[in-house]
Amino acid sequence: MKTFCIFLFVALLAIWARAEKDFSFDSAAPPETKSRFAMLDDVRILANGLLQLGHGLKDFVHKTKGQMNDIFQKLNIFDKSFYELSLQTSEIKEEEEQLRQTTARLQINNEEIKNLSQEMNSKIEYLIQNKIQLQEKVWGLEDKVTKLATIQPTMQETNEISSLKVSRLVKVPEIESQSKL
Repeated sequence: MKTFCIFLFVALLAIWARAEKDFSFDSAAPPETKSRFAMLDDVRILANGLLQLGHGLKDFVHKTKGQMNDIFQKLNIFDKSFYELSLQTSEIKEEEEQLRQTTARLQINNEEIKNLSQEMNSKIEYLIQNKIQLQEKVWGLEDKVTKLATIQPTMQETNEISSLKVSRLVKVPEIESQSKL
């Protein structure tokens, strides 16, 4: 395209120079002999150059049109991609907000569980201390029962003591009745 434009420019310069030479005013020549019109061959060359320039411009316009169509297609693709990215960004922002809310709820739940765990640990400690105290009391009672068992008479001895008491009670009234007599 550039070479064509250069060729056309050179051709026009050549035609202009030739026309200048033909139309130069010579003081020796009479003014009627010079023609004010360009020669037919020069006009044809100029017309041919203009025709080629027109074809070159037409090709350039078609090429530019194709390039512009490509650019517009790429812009449409870019617009669609940008729109999809903005939708995805909006979705991500919504999900991020949901995650923040979920995280906040989980942190609150975590604090509640932590507090409940501490409360349960303190109650467990209290129960363990009570268990130890009760075990100590049970051991003390077992020691006392053991001591009482060794100190207290056996069942047979208890029966003998009871029978002796009964027999004594029976004998005591007899003795009292005899002493009255």
